[in-house]
Amino acid sequence: DNVYQLQICKDPTGGNPDVLDGLWEEIYRGEECKFDCKDLIKATRYNFRVRIVNSKGASSWTTGEFETRQEPVQHGGSGPGYIWRQNSQEIQLCIVCRADAKAKDIGVDCRPQSLCVSDKGMGESKIILNGEFTKPVSHTDIAWILHDDKRDKNKKVLIVLQKQDPTSKQKDHWRSVFKSHPFIDPRFLPQGIIPGKFEV
Repeated sequence: DNVYQLQICKDPTGGNPDVLDGLWEEIYRGEECKFDCKDLIKATRYNFRVRIVNSKGASSWTTGEFETRQEPVQHGGSGPGYIWRQNSQEIQLCIVCRADAKAKDIGVDCRPQSLCVSDKGMGESKIILNGEFTKPVSHTDIAWILHDDKRDKNKKVLIVLQKQDPTSKQKDHWRSVFKSHPFIDPRFLPQGIIPGKFEV
């Protein structure tokens, strides 16, 4: 009989096979060809590999990767260097920048399909955030400010974007702001307004 062997590991290495070799953990060995993997860490990228073992020996490993979704916070989540939230009409972004940044140093280039935020201070231009939206936005209807956060001595760029859905009049919740970034499951989020002030 065939026995399926499934191993999994968190991926801190970007998929480097030499490093992953010492991180694999076997979570299933049995004759069933499906397995429900539980107790995974939210917002974490995992690698997995599976093979068949029988009387003739073991097959080669078949490998893959996946990422678990985030727990939604204020109808949104977080990504590298930013947090975000939303309602059915708007996306709000909070992006961390250097503590001594000035508004004149910050460049915000918003297009229907992408956003690039840069810091032009310190004698050179540095990209803070650059990504492709999961869905289009109204690039002509954008507002942003530079916020001085006294709690952690950082400054943050706060951006408000208007969603745009040319295929439907019904606005919906996004699972992430940018493609290939951490995501949430929007199916369980209620339609409604964002309450109160943006809590940065």
